[in-house]
Amino acid sequence: MTIHPSFFPRLSLIHGKIDWLVNIHLSCSDAQQSGDIGAFEVAPKLEELHLDGMHPETIIRFPVTNLVSFSDEREFAREKLTPEYLNVVKSAPKLRSFSYHDYSIQNPMSTPPPFPRVMARSLLELSASSPSFLRSLELPSLKEFTLTTAYDADIGEVVIKCPVGALGALHEMLLWSQCSRTQLHLVDAVLDNNLANIIRLIPSSQGFVIDFYEWVDGYDPIMQSLVTQLSNVSLVNGSFQHWMVPNLQKLGVNLFDLYHPRVSFINSAFVDMARTMDGGGTTDLDESATNALKSLRDEGLALDLNPENEDPMFRLYY
Repeated sequence: MTIHPSFFPRLSLIHGKIDWLVNIHLSCSDAQQSGDIGAFEVAPKLEELHLDGMHPETIIRFPVTNLVSFSDEREFAREKLTPEYLNVVKSAPKLRSFSYHDYSIQNPMSTPPPFPRVMARSLLELSASSPSFLRSLELPSLKEFTLTTAYDADIGEVVIKCPVGALGALHEMLLWSQCSRTQLHLVDAVLDNNLANIIRLIPSSQGFVIDFYEWVDGYDPIMQSLVTQLSNVSLVNGSFQHWMVPNLQKLGVNLFDLYHPRVSFINSAFVDMARTMDGGGTTDLDESATNALKSLRDEGLALDLNPENEDPMFRLYY
């Protein structure tokens, strides 16, 4: 349901009359004005609540007893919602999936005070980018995590990177959670030395994907270091295993909308890493490296390279 904020007061008419309601998908068509919504606070069977385009100051009250899936995408709310949503994560005993994205302000200048850490043993999937929110979570059962601001690149929106401290906050969350099997998907994270440390905390993970809609030259040494570490193998019970993430089955590196960038981490070391994983590599490679990549096609490598396009894209999967 898409609704204009001017109709929010009318929602009060359904208060206490929706005992049967299980799923709510509410989209706001014009978030110029705020207005708290209490129409759904008496909905004992509510399992899914998905919000889109709400005003940053709008708070929606809802029950969490049977809540399984929740998402909220709105403009930056200046941490007003962080304690509210930490309480949802803590109090919802059946919660499996939680997604909270606030966008439009990439890196707020002020640092919010820390919030008390909460634990949620039921949560399996999480998507967020707020450093203060991530630092306050302990999720021992987490299986899938996506770090993103959730802007829509497909409709030409300006790239909104994750906050500068997001990787550090993710590292802290994983350190507390001890969820070694978590699959990671990073979208326009501002890379720093926490990247490799994060990967070390998930040695049993089967999937790691990183997307760049905007490339920064300073990312090259960080990615080169990660490639080197992912290439390391050790002898275990007579066979070689990758030391860093031995169970990794999917590695994705996606570079979109790159206007003639120099991507130095795609080199012979990258090819060596790909070869050890039965998957691999990209641009500015010598003939032997290129042939090595081609030889891996039959072993599961999918390589899409379009260097003549004004909007080239490189995608690596294995």
